This record gives sequence, structure tokens and C-alpha cells, in this order.
Amino acid sequence: HLFVRDAMSRPPMHVRPTEDCGTVAALFVQFRASAVPVLAEDGTLMGIVSYVDLLRVLSPGGGTFLSSP
Repeated sequence: HLFVRDAMSRPPMHVRPTEDCGTVAALFVQFRASAVPVLAEDGTLMGIVSYVDLLRVLSPGGGTFLSSP
């Protein structure tokens, strides 16, 4: 059997909610990732940001991470 641990990235990649969007975009390119978990300072999972989320925010007329689609 294959398990999630067999497919996941190591070391685990994550960002903080205060991370610059350009930095996150660079991580997506560097690691060929499509999404990354967002962790609070205490390590609590706050959410997941995807490349589509970044495109939405960075595109003209885009919203914020907290706006509903």
C-alpha cells in the first residue's frame, strides 16, 4: 500500500500569514507546488493558499485571501 507519507514533500513547506505574496509565488515555482499550508506562529493550521488564490489577489480587480470567491 502507498500512504500519504510516501507522496508528501519533505521537509514540510509552509508559510506564515504575513508572508509576502511574491515570496509565496517564488516557492510555488521553485518547488513546483500548487498549494501550501498557512501556519500561525504557534504552528496552528490557519488555511491553505493555492496558486489560484495568488492569481486572484495579484490580478487587476482581484480581492484578498479572506474574500469569498
